[in-house]
Amino acid sequence: MDNPDSIIGWGGFYGLGLFAESKTVVLLAAICQVINYLFIVFVESPHMRKIHGGKLRPISGIQSGVTDIFLDMVEKNPRIQKLNKKARREISKIKKRITTEIKGLSIHDRIGLQKAKSTLFENLLLKKKKS
Repeated sequence: MDNPDSIIGWGGFYGLGLFAESKTVVLLAAICQVINYLFIVFVESPHMRKIHGGKLRPISGIQSGVTDIFLDMVEKNPRIQKLNKKARREISKIKKRITTEIKGLSIHDRIGLQKAKSTLFENLLLKKKKS
């Protein structure tokens, strides 16, 4: 979905708050931006998927444009090509190492990790509620 306003569209309000030296306006801009983002994630995006189904673009226009610019730069610059290949190799190594480690865990270890993650999440929620 194309929603650049949910990220950069609030710049004017932040600027107004900074210009007026008002923490209240800056805080209000931040709160409004978060509410707008949540609206997009929980209301607009599901609604668009429900109405249009698979007809939606998988990536936004801005992301597509930036990707095209980046790929064009990579094609024209040998240094960037070299860095790109090196980064891809490193990422592949990391993925293989993670996959190997996960496959090496017994089912008991995997269940233990899941419980630890669950307990950590619950502890974080309890701390927030107590505060």
